[in-house]
This record gives sequence, C-alpha cells and structure tokens, in this order.
Amino acid sequence: MPQEEGSADLNIVIYNCHAHVLTLKNTPERFYGWFSQFVMKYRLLRPLANFLHAVNPLSDKDAWSRRAKFISQGDQTSQEDVLKGLMKYYPPNAKQVVLSVDMDYMGAGKAPLTFEDQIKELASLKRKYPDHIYAFIGADPRRPNLFGLVKKYCETEGFKGIKLYPAMGFYPFDERLYPVYEYAEKKNIPILVHCKKQSRAVYKGIIPESWLKHPKTGEPLERKTNIDFSANWTDPDNYLYVLNDFNNLKICFGHFGGEMEWKRYQNEEDPDEFQQSWYNKIKKILMNPKFPNTFADISYTLSDFDLLALLNVTLLIPQVREKVLFGSDFYFSNLECTEYKFCIELRKELGEDNFKQIAEINPKRFLS
Repeated sequence: MPQEEGSADLNIVIYNCHAHVLTLKNTPERFYGWFSQFVMKYRLLRPLANFLHAVNPLSDKDAWSRRAKFISQGDQTSQEDVLKGLMKYYPPNAKQVVLSVDMDYMGAGKAPLTFEDQIKELASLKRKYPDHIYAFIGADPRRPNLFGLVKKYCETEGFKGIKLYPAMGFYPFDERLYPVYEYAEKKNIPILVHCKKQSRAVYKGIIPESWLKHPKTGEPLERKTNIDFSANWTDPDNYLYVLNDFNNLKICFGHFGGEMEWKRYQNEEDPDEFQQSWYNKIKKILMNPKFPNTFADISYTLSDFDLLALLNVTLLIPQVREKVLFGSDFYFSNLECTEYKFCIELRKELGEDNFKQIAEINPKRFLS
C-alpha cells in the first residue's frame, strides 16, 4: 500500500503471493477474443472506453472502462515497467511473487515473444531486484524437456517456485508433470496453481471428442464453451490424485476456487450443493492432516468485497488460518478494482492481526 517515504507500515512486511508483470507482447494473438484484439490492434480501446463513459458518466465500472485500464497496464515496453507500477502500490520492503505463465500451448496462436523470452526477461528482473521479487516458472506438461527447464531456472536463475495453469488445457495429474512434482517435493519448492471456475484465460482451441471423458473417473463430460469446459481441468478434486502421491508437496490453490464458488457456498440453500462448492473442497484439503503443506491464496476472489465476512469466518478455523495467503492477482485484478482499494478494504475488514497472518506469517512459510 502506498505510504510516505521512510514511514513505518506497522511492522508488517507484505508478501503479495500472486502477481503478474507480463506484457501484451507475452500474450498470444487470440488471447483476448476477436473484438478486443481488433480494438487493441487499431488503438481503439481507450477512445471506445471514453465514449461509453461519456454516454454514462455516472458509471466508472462499465466493462470497457475496466478493460481499457487492464490493457493499458499490460501495453508497456517491458515487464520491468509493469513491475515498477506494481511496486508503487506497496511499501519499499514489500515482496512480490511474480508468476510467469506458459501460453504457447493454449491454442490461441503465437505471441510476439515466446514463453522462453518471457522467463529470460523475468530472470533478469530477479537479478536486478533480488530483494523484491520471488519469480515462479510456468510449467505446462506439453512443453518438451519441461523438467530440464524447471530445474535450470530453479537452480541457476534464482526462481523460487513453479506456476501451473491447467485451464489452458491439461489436468494437474498429467504424468508428464510427475518429475516436476517429485523434484519440487524433494527440494521443498512451492507450487502455485490456478484454481478458479470460469477463467478468462483458457484453452482457445477446439475441444476434441477424445476429451469428453474424465481420464481418471471415466465420467462423460458435457461439451460446453471452452470457459465452462475448463472447470474440468481446474476442479480441486483433481489435485487429490497428485497429493495422494506426493503428500508433502507444497502447493497453493490460487484464487481459493474463485468468487463464484465463494458465493455459491455463502448463498446456496441446498446443503449438498454448497458442500460441493470449490471453496469448501479446498477448505477440506487445507484441513486434511495428510497434506500439511497445502495453502490457498485469495487473489482476485476477494476483490468482491461482499465476501470479506466469509474470509474473516474462514480465518477462525485454526487449520485454515495458517494456510491462507494474501495475493492480489495484479494486474488482472484491475478489471474489478484498483490494487490500492483491494489492499485497503481487505486490511480494514481483517484487522492487523489477521492481515499480518495472511500477508507475512503464512507467506514466509510457503516461500521458505
């Protein structure tokens, strides 16, 4: 959170455990959809957002205004420019977990810069800002020699963790990931996984017939839009197969299931239904003594401030209190609110003890 230079921040060293600094040059050509791509290509997004705001000047929350802010954040020369913008929101001693994302296999075309370009640039940032960032390398099982790449960046480039994004078209129990899990468990390397329903960044290709059956359960899967179908890959239940094979794997469920699943748990009248919410599934995993190194971050999800009361209640559960991590999902969270507003509202609602727990104490355990 911004503060005057030299001022104290009540003895809290803030760890933002979920942030992105990739630029538009790191994203494939069809990542944003055809209309967004068109207005971006011809620099029409800001004029369009201004026009819509002029039509309805009393609203600053229309979709195109939010998208214009989001795109302008990523439309920068380098990842360092984005990182500098992120760091301005926080005290000088704050730490940022910067997540790279492998988008080369999501079926959205090519990016101006490849994934390897992305992580090379992030490695140089790590060297330049060694006290400010924890770099995580994206891992996609479809990448040749994935294990060699992960090992190289963790052992020689100073990367501190691994990022999985199954919504881009794979299951977390894919056997090609097992050497990575074995290595991470042995070396105590944290893994952060995207675990949210209806993500915007999903596999963009055609879903083949062979995918319409769950590989483990054999359950038939309904053909849906790619956004809806991606829930089959990101469902928390999929990680039980991984955790049963790697009990001590240090893994964080990014987004804690997502805001829709928190609302489902909070508002659903049918007990069987709210028990099946992803919020509840993840909470049960965190409480399971068989999996001592599981965590969940609240990035993006808690930018819906109506859910802050549920977070407060969640932190009353001793086994869960020690496993919740602060994260913002910068700059994707800018679609909902500013980084500053997110931090301030969260801290105000939680109070200093709870905020310190999730923003410093728990992250230190996760990142150690």
